[in-house]
Amino acid sequence: MNYLQFKLSCVISIALSLLVGTSSVHAEKYSSINFNSQNVINLSGMVGKTRLTESFVVEELDDSTGVVSLMLASNAYRWGDPEVLTQKEFDEAALISSQSKWISRSGGALTISITKGKFIRFIDQHITTGDGYSELYKYAGTIPKTGLHQIDVSYSSDAPGSFIINAESGRALYVHGSDLTSISNNGKRLFVMNDGLNPPFGFLVSSLTSDAHGIEIECASAGSSTAKIIPFFKGWHTDPYIGFDMVILSKTEKQNIYEAIPIKVSQRLGKWHVSVPNPQRFTQLTKISCWQ
Repeated sequence: MNYLQFKLSCVISIALSLLVGTSSVHAEKYSSINFNSQNVINLSGMVGKTRLTESFVVEELDDSTGVVSLMLASNAYRWGDPEVLTQKEFDEAALISSQSKWISRSGGALTISITKGKFIRFIDQHITTGDGYSELYKYAGTIPKTGLHQIDVSYSSDAPGSFIINAESGRALYVHGSDLTSISNNGKRLFVMNDGLNPPFGFLVSSLTSDAHGIEIECASAGSSTAKIIPFFKGWHTDPYIGFDMVILSKTEKQNIYEAIPIKVSQRLGKWHVSVPNPQRFTQLTKISCWQ
């Protein structure tokens, strides 16, 4: 090898090492994620699929104060907002400007800064071949009382969804747009419930505090259940009580009419409790079990 060849070889080696180094840093700081990513907790994908191990018995609801009538009553007022994560029209540029410390956009790339010097990146996808496909991300601002960031995603071939990002830890939750999603009054818990159209029916509550995105309670109907279930979320209990009310209409394939079943879900002394007027009938009809 002559001097010129040697010098050229050195230049190429240095260029390659710089390129590899740049790629390595880039891979560490940026990652394009979606609901299937390893660091995303897909809560909608968990609804109806039990992950917890401690099952508990459904209790009889105390109706001494007439709570059943209140739960069944149709009224416009609800505690909490069951549609808190429903996608709405908004000015993304203004929202990004108000959160410029954390959020930035460059073309089709939306970047969320994380406290420890790293980033999460959502990148729009456009595939024009075949039937075509698109995946578009928009920053929807912060969620009240939580400090968490919401990123909405729309798909050309599916219902939309939303990501909830903790900028302190970098952890991300995902909920599908077809699920009913509500955040508790104090911003510490997230309720997710499917519509019951595609069994198994189920709902869960996940913690939103700090980095604790763990599931606290989940209830689901048996996979073999043929019961028809139409669920209604009635709202969170007012402080200092932890929990919420819901009503489900349910019937078996042999029934012609639905039965309305009020359900009270609450936490007392660190344990979750589910109460209904007739536990035996509830279990027999809906085949719903609960875990915490």
